Amino acid sequence: MSIGRVSVEALDQEPAHEIKWALSSGRAAAVAAFLAAHCRTDREYPGGTVSTIYYDTPELCLLGEKINSDFLKTKVRLRWYGDLIAGPLFLEVKRKVGQRRFKERLAVAAAARLVSHRLESRAFSQPLEALRERTKLPPLLRPVLELCYRRRRFVDPVSGVRIALDTNIRVVRVNSEILSRFDPAPLRRAVLEVKGANRDVPDFFGPLLALGCRRAAFSKYLRCYLQAAA
Repeated sequence: MSIGRVSVEALDQEPAHEIKWALSSGRAAAVAAFLAAHCRTDREYPGGTVSTIYYDTPELCLLGEKINSDFLKTKVRLRWYGDLIAGPLFLEVKRKVGQRRFKERLAVAAAARLVSHRLESRAFSQPLEALRERTKLPPLLRPVLELCYRRRRFVDPVSGVRIALDTNIRVVRVNSEILSRFDPAPLRRAVLEVKGANRDVPDFFGPLLALGCRRAAFSKYLRCYLQAAA
C-alpha cells in the first residue's frame, strides 16, 4: 500500500552538543519542580507525548554501535509529537560524532496511514527511499520497536540552553520477527537532555546531584530493547 508523497522538511544539520543525565523515575517530579524554579517553559517547542519507531539492520548494527560505545553512532527513526492526526510525522537520521550531533529530517505524508501498519510491514521502507536520495543509510533497515515517553521542555534564561526531561519511557509495540514479546511497563529511569552550543551545563545544575541525577550515556532505544528482550 502506498503511503503517499514524502515531502522535504527543513534539514537540521547544525552540530550541537547533547549531554544526558539519568535519574530514578521516582525523583522525576522533584527534578521537574527544580527546573521549573530555575528555568522558563520552552514556548517554541512545548512539551507533551513523544512517540518514536526505531529502525535497524537485521543484525542490529545501529544498536551495536551504542552498546560498543562507538565514536560514530547513527540512529534512524520515525518520530511524532502528541496526536499524530493533528501533527506531522518526521523521518530522522541522527549521527553522533563524540558528543556532537548532526540531524537530517524529512516530513512524511500520509502519516496516520503509515503508523497504522504492523511494524513487520514493508510499508515502513517506503519513506526511507526519499531519505536515501539525500544521505547515506545502512541497507535493509526495518522497524524494531516503538516507544513513547512524556517530555517537559525548559530553557535556561541565562545561557539559552534547552533542557528536556523525559519520563514514563515505555515500549508500545515491537516487530515480532525480531522480538517475540515485550514488557509494557515504563523504565525505572528518566533522563535529562541538555542541548547547547558547547559542553557546559547551566551553573544551577549542582543541586541536581542531590536529587540523584548523574551524567550518563542514556539511550532510550537500547534501554527499551534490553527490557523487551529480557
